[in-house]
Amino acid sequence: MLAGRRRIFANNPESDEKLLDVLQKVMPLHEANADEIRYLFEYKRGIQPIRNRIKPIRSEINYKVVENHAREIVDFEVGYVFGSPITLVHKNKQNGDEVVDDGNIALLNEMLHEEGRSGKDRRLGECVKTCGVGYRMVIPKREKGKLAPFDLLYLDPERTFVVRSNDVYQKIILGVHYVYDDEGQRIFTVYSDKYRWEIRDKDNELRVASREFHGLGMVPIVEYRNNDDYMGSFEPVIGLLDALNILTSDRLNDISQFVQSLLWLNNCDIDEDEYKELLRLGLIKTKSTQGVQADIKYLAEPLNQSGIQMFADYLYKQILQICGVPGRERSTGGNTGDAVKLSDGWQMAEEKAKNTELLYEESHREELRLIQKICEIKNSDLKFKLSDVDVKFNRNKTANLLVKTQGLMNMLQAGIHPRVAISHCDLFSDPQQVYMDSETGGYLDKWKVLEKVTTDGSEQQVKAEFDGTA
Repeated sequence: MLAGRRRIFANNPESDEKLLDVLQKVMPLHEANADEIRYLFEYKRGIQPIRNRIKPIRSEINYKVVENHAREIVDFEVGYVFGSPITLVHKNKQNGDEVVDDGNIALLNEMLHEEGRSGKDRRLGECVKTCGVGYRMVIPKREKGKLAPFDLLYLDPERTFVVRSNDVYQKIILGVHYVYDDEGQRIFTVYSDKYRWEIRDKDNELRVASREFHGLGMVPIVEYRNNDDYMGSFEPVIGLLDALNILTSDRLNDISQFVQSLLWLNNCDIDEDEYKELLRLGLIKTKSTQGVQADIKYLAEPLNQSGIQMFADYLYKQILQICGVPGRERSTGGNTGDAVKLSDGWQMAEEKAKNTELLYEESHREELRLIQKICEIKNSDLKFKLSDVDVKFNRNKTANLLVKTQGLMNMLQAGIHPRVAISHCDLFSDPQQVYMDSETGGYLDKWKVLEKVTTDGSEQQVKAEFDGTA
């Protein structure tokens, strides 16, 4: 019974020998997690228990049908949360009367775009939604001449894990990733906040091959999680998914057995050779007292398909409801848009997506700290504060378009700063770039405060008059 991945804790190793001891102790926990991760990825690909089903009675009729709703659940959640690029926007800060916005957030977005972060976010999201956990590494870029001084690398969760401190902070103290050489021996790369070790596993005996100082001051492996239980999105309903597979397979078995019904000969006699031949083809022979009329008929008792369909619909609805995936039913009419969203499950899907956003943003800020540190080491032009950055998820940009544009207009007319209004109206995939383009082109001059004047001892803000030529 799967119940999420195990978290790994240990004391911070003070020497190479202590590090090897820690690895020896934590590897069994990681290997147990890796087995479950492998199972969940295979389950999503359709390698499910129904394929190994054994049917002892009439074994020649044994359909093994996989209704792969696990992939449906993962594909929906990945598309809903990560289908549009995740962008970074400038969080409004005031320095006296001057709004501070030096364009560094836009430069950071350009660097992340160069690294193809949108596609990497989707791949990471699919991993997290499948097995409950995912990992990304941020390290200084080896190539020169690129805009971004860092590399974003996806790490396979079957061969990656982190070790947390065994205290109240539960800080990541070690990040571990390993590969296999040509001889099938594992080569570990282990990071602490100071050092990078290469450790080789020779005949189940670990030894340190090298150690070097990396200078980041942080473990460059960031852990992302789907929820606090580290469970995949379809993991809580695996039992229901298996039941639905069995139900569908048995419905086909029922149809096939009806077509291949056994022939019953009552009070009829045939010789042994004929009996064996008919038995091989599917026949049952019984005999009662003499003088009873002989019968020859097929034995067939098909399942009640309407009742079975109701049960199948019930299982499917339970799966979608537990996983927070909207249903496929059409509204019968008379409902408002919000009522339809609530009844069809879209509101639940939205709440679950918001929960994913909070967990993703927590890990993404650790990633931004690594990017910030690498930019300092590389003397990059990019300089920013984490407090200036907001992570912006984007979806449903064309839904309720009139309401969103009216909301944007109301915020601007109320005196809300255009960058804040553009970020919160949920109209644009990259609000920061939209604001900068509009600002550069002078399209926001209508909403600018040009000067302050004093009338009767009180301050007033005078807005520029918009003449339609900006």
